[in-house]
Amino acid sequence: MKILVVDDDLGDRKLIRRQLGASAPGWTLAEVDGCASALAFTDFAPDAVLLDYLLPRVSGLDAISGLRDRWPGAALIMMTGAGDEDVAKSAIQQGAADYLIKAKLTPEGLITTIEASVKLARMQRKIAMQQRELATFAHVLVHDFKAPIRGIDFLCDLIAKALDAGDSAEAIRELDEMRGVGRQMSDLVQSLSEYIGADGEDRHDVYSLNDIAARAQSALRSEIADVGARIEIVQPDWPVFGSAPLLAQLLQNLLSNAIRYRASDPTHIRIAASNAAAGLTRISVEDNGRGVPLAFRDRIFEPFQRFTSRDCVAGSGLGLATCRKIVERHGGRIWCGTSALGGAGIHFTLPAQAHDLAAQ
Repeated sequence: MKILVVDDDLGDRKLIRRQLGASAPGWTLAEVDGCASALAFTDFAPDAVLLDYLLPRVSGLDAISGLRDRWPGAALIMMTGAGDEDVAKSAIQQGAADYLIKAKLTPEGLITTIEASVKLARMQRKIAMQQRELATFAHVLVHDFKAPIRGIDFLCDLIAKALDAGDSAEAIRELDEMRGVGRQMSDLVQSLSEYIGADGEDRHDVYSLNDIAARAQSALRSEIADVGARIEIVQPDWPVFGSAPLLAQLLQNLLSNAIRYRASDPTHIRIAASNAAAGLTRISVEDNGRGVPLAFRDRIFEPFQRFTSRDCVAGSGLGLATCRKIVERHGGRIWCGTSALGGAGIHFTLPAQAHDLAAQ
């Protein structure tokens, strides 16, 4: 368990450190003295945040929203020096998992509260993800399948008319068009399958960056050859921890996007790894393509978010959403930035070593 204590009172921090150190020696504990320091904290992603109500400049209640955005999977536990039912109620309403009174802290009570709060936070996050899945399916059923189904119905009428008129050549042309619509629906189903599959359990181990990239390139061999793309692997022996199939799918989606959104120049894609914050590896996939407009960079990881029309670039709009799910499943984060090659740059972090992935 990784715990972050946010409290400006050194004596209270020492009390918590002593109680947890004696009763949970295997836990990792870090301390900061205020909200600003908490938001700037990068040593690890905490499982629980013990948050003091009376903080300088920003109160604990006002800090909840920012800390939830910073670590959406963490359990936030409000602490006060004395019991206050109004504070407890407000904290729970704003997203805290529980409430502790410092004067009544015991090692057993502290550990029990943290473990129960973390369990609750993980359950709530899982439920929220399932709700997003239902919304995704509803969107597909109502919107994305409506047009191709209507198109197939229309093509059936055209084929019937062509056959009645004895025009077999026209019937074959319309049949080929129908096959194309069928492939479009099949591709969408495959994208949904990959999106949902990113939630599944899998074995995690250490692989080289080159091993993962090779798997991804193998699946895209035809597309890479068609455009003559040059894929550069920087630090190919860099160790990467995670699920090989999921990480390969992640890189495959990013490479496929770079090829789809290529510019007129010969396509150049660079995959590089480096150290991020303590315990994290940063991987970047950069290209020399069209890039992503600044206004869209925060939205492209949502399902069905596209900044070009389907007529311009084919795709389901689920590729980057699947990437985000895979990265978050591994305990990292993903974002869109600039590229040294002039196009798009997708960057994500992964744990540099094993941790409790099943709990994410």
